[in-house]
Formats: sequence, structure tokens, C-alpha cells
Amino acid sequence: AIAERRGRPRRAHVAGAPPERAAELIERVALPAFAEIAEELRRTGRQALVDRGPVHAALTVLRDGREEFYYAVRLRAFQRMAFAFPEVARRPSAPMYRAEVVLRSGPRAELDAARLTREALIRDFLDEYASWIG
Repeated sequence: AIAERRGRPRRAHVAGAPPERAAELIERVALPAFAEIAEELRRTGRQALVDRGPVHAALTVLRDGREEFYYAVRLRAFQRMAFAFPEVARRPSAPMYRAEVVLRSGPRAELDAARLTREALIRDFLDEYASWIG
């Protein structure tokens, strides 16, 4: 079960994923992870709502019809660094994406978007939820 995944070390690197991986992160990583978490939460008597957009996925946990916890993954685009020296300069490239974890209190961490997996996202959610519960 999901609870067994808590406690494993989590990696929170600052790294990027290419743009073609951005949509895949939402569709194939975040949404399945959130669906699995939501199913487990429903077994504990919580309601869970999953919301998605082109560059974000969010999970809202409800208890007795009121929001208890909010967790989202938002992809943020950035350009690679450019160099001032012409002999080192590279061609302009497509933007890279960082996966940023956002709670109601604001951004929490950046996860390694290039290596983010469903399991890693579930572990991160569990860590944040457990911290919030206290």
C-alpha cells in the first residue's frame, strides 16, 4: 500500500526535462500517482479531487467536505544558460521544465523533472502530508 512507501529517501534536485517530457510528466506520472493516492485516501474516509491542466496536476484532500490538504505539481519552463563567449555559445534550444511542488502555503520544492517517477511523487506527497498532519 501507499503507506509502506513513506520513509524512503527522496531526491529533490533542481534539474530540467525537455518539453516533450513535460506533457508526459503530467499524463503518465502525476495523474496516475494522484489517482492511486486518491483511491487510498477514499479508503480512509477522505474525499480526493484531482485537477489537471497542460502544465500542472493537483490533488485536493477533503475531510467532511472541507479542504484538508492541497498538493500540486506545476511545470515551469526555463531557458538554458547562454554564454557571452562566441566560441562557447550554443544554438538556441527549446525550453526545459522544472517540476515544482506547490502547497496552499506556496511553493515547497523542485523535483528532478527529468527523473521524476510515479513512486517518487507518491513518496513526496506522503512526506508533505505527514508533515502537515504533524
